[in-house]
Amino acid sequence: MRVEFISESFAAYCLPSRAPLTGVQPGTVVFDPYTDLAAARDLLPKHGDLWDALRDDYWAALMNCKDLPNPLEA
Repeated sequence: MRVEFISESFAAYCLPSRAPLTGVQPGTVVFDPYTDLAAARDLLPKHGDLWDALRDDYWAALMNCKDLPNPLEA
């Protein structure tokens, strides 16, 4: 998962390891593998509106039954 805060100019880094990313656009945060949405919210709490939008999009996609695989076609 990658987030680009285009109006920010901080050096790009990974979370939660805080490892710097060279050659990546400033204002970029790349989450370490297996970071989930709840962890992202905890790591960057001031962006609650972003996490809320991602949560809503996730659940909307999950609840759209026509996009779910048919277990009988496994």
